[in-house]
Amino acid sequence: RAELGDLAARRGAYETQAAFVRARQELLLKVQSRVLPEYGFPGTLSGVVQMMGALGPFVRDPEVQKLGAEINALIGLDMPEDTWREVSRQCRDLRADAAARAAGLREARQRRGDLA
Repeated sequence: RAELGDLAARRGAYETQAAFVRARQELLLKVQSRVLPEYGFPGTLSGVVQMMGALGPFVRDPEVQKLGAEINALIGLDMPEDTWREVSRQCRDLRADAAARAAGLREARQRRGDLA
């Protein structure tokens, strides 16, 4: 938490909002990389996306909303509860798009003989 506070205090030092968000994500991933595998997700940014996508069916659950609001407050993320369903959908779509691209790449490599 202290590192998050330090990061937030230096927010204005980042050239862009995107640079600050990247720095925050890198910091959060230090913890997420240890926690996510306990729940079956890779401890990577891809695992974060998978976890967010998996939350979709539960975003209206009062306990999930309460925990999500607490976590967001702790990490300094301003994401209203009514946007969680859309974020979850976008994460599922990203995962599906990535899987489709990977399948297409494998297929192309097989046609070229790169894969056995």
